[in-house]
Amino acid sequence: MNRRKPPLRLAVVPLVPGADKRTAVLRKAAGMAVDALTDQVDGMLPDGFAPFVAGYALGFARHVAMKHDVDCEGGDGPHTMDELAAEIAPLLSSGIGIAMRGISFSRREVSGDAQRARLRLGAAGAEGLADAGYLVGHLEALCGSRMLVRKAIGRMQKDDEGARAFVTDCDFAADKMQSHLPTTSLRFTAAERTVILEAFASPFLLSSGG
Repeated sequence: MNRRKPPLRLAVVPLVPGADKRTAVLRKAAGMAVDALTDQVDGMLPDGFAPFVAGYALGFARHVAMKHDVDCEGGDGPHTMDELAAEIAPLLSSGIGIAMRGISFSRREVSGDAQRARLRLGAAGAEGLADAGYLVGHLEALCGSRMLVRKAIGRMQKDDEGARAFVTDCDFAADKMQSHLPTTSLRFTAAERTVILEAFASPFLLSSGG
């Protein structure tokens, strides 16, 4: 039986003169997060949706940076996320950039699941929308898919039904990746699902006409 080895994948970080590795990693992570958004968002965002997208970009970039041993949630505290936001915000539209600058981080309650230690911080902004986006961005970078922002925009018009359908979309993305990591569950926990569901019912989103 012919068993082919999987292709070797190398993580490359381009360095420019005078830049240290950390700066180069954050710059690469920011670019990849914005590319993931560009693949999904065509034209104007629905009203009130910018905080979700800003959180998504931060979560996506944070996971990319982790692949290069740069953890913006580690170190001395939440302020390390500011470095990541400073790299991303200039690459986004003004509305999303403003929403990103309005996001703050605080310690998230994490239970005994070691897998969840990767999400030590919760993103505070616009009635939970930023935190929902942050969780989704992290999941999508981990799974390698680029569909969940587009799905969220499509689902958000359908109230509770759309929120539940979006959680299923996230499960679908997680399950595809789990085929490569069969002993690891990548689906959102019950607490994380609650963040997503509450974000879809956000008064901020609804009052903005979303």
